Amino acid sequence: MGRHLEFDIPTAKKAAIKLFWSKGYQAATLDLLCDRMQIGRSSFYATFKDKKSLFIDCIDTYLDGINKDHLRISKNGISVEDIREAYLTNFVHTQNPRAHMGCMLVNIAVELADVDDELVKILRDKLEVMDTWRIEWFVQMGCPQPLAKRLGHYLSVFTEGLQMSSRRKIPRAQLQEVIHTGFDFLAAEVHTADKSHA
Repeated sequence: MGRHLEFDIPTAKKAAIKLFWSKGYQAATLDLLCDRMQIGRSSFYATFKDKKSLFIDCIDTYLDGINKDHLRISKNGISVEDIREAYLTNFVHTQNPRAHMGCMLVNIAVELADVDDELVKILRDKLEVMDTWRIEWFVQMGCPQPLAKRLGHYLSVFTEGLQMSSRRKIPRAQLQEVIHTGFDFLAAEVHTADKSHA
């Protein structure tokens, strides 16, 4: 019988996510992963198979956390102002040091572009799930499907830009100004759609 693996898998995965998020995929070597996860190589291979399999598993865990934020924002209905407030909280007013780490999925998709097509496709598919959530927000606001899709795509690209800019640690006042400009545009678009259906 094989020896029992004496470590907590969720805790180890949490450490791996933090490493992938901060260092990127390629810089997260197996030795560094084992060190941060506090496990030996044999336990790593027995549990996670290889680095790529671990990373794919970590993507799903990371996305689960983002999904909880999505559900929190939209559980009682949603408005442009609700989303604006969430963005100001996450990008400007937060004291969480991870706020300046960007999005793990976006960071690594950029890192691995033209390097690992398989992982980039997986990341792109996951980002499209998030794109779908944003489109649903605008549908909930009463926007017709074509407009909801356009605004959802805009918000996705806008969000990725904020995440990359935040990673560069541009001043929070500048981020706040950009957020207000973007959401003023979205509010005007939704308001125009409301008037056209009145």
